[in-house]
Amino acid sequence: MIWTDEKKSELTELWAAGYSVTYCGEHFGVTRNTIAGAIHRMRLSAPEEKKPAPRSKAHSHQRSSKFSKAAPVPIIPFIAPLSVEFLDLAAGQCRWPHGDSPPFLFCGNPASDGLPYCPQHCRIAYVAAKHRSPRDYDGIAA
Repeated sequence: MIWTDEKKSELTELWAAGYSVTYCGEHFGVTRNTIAGAIHRMRLSAPEEKKPAPRSKAHSHQRSSKFSKAAPVPIIPFIAPLSVEFLDLAAGQCRWPHGDSPPFLFCGNPASDGLPYCPQHCRIAYVAAKHRSPRDYDGIAA
């Protein structure tokens, strides 16, 4: 973006009025980092009190659904591992390894249906991925 004298004075007025960097970015149709850089280069001081950026109803609806409470996680009682050797494991027994030196032992408790681990070890092995936006992937080589 080319910062003309008119745009610089308009940004200075918005900044002095207490509007946020995000709001100024939306106003000019650029990213908040562009605005932050311009404010820094123009050596504008931080306003005493910032005004919140006006929010649309659609934006507030997205935020409320994004942070809705998740279903409670069921409590699984602790079951001590049976410490079974690999060759002694039968179908349907948990294959979670214990220890890192011979003899190599495995949990051996009953596995969850269709999974190699018992419910206790499934909670460790299968963790939900964090939600990522496309912006999180910027700059990652493919």
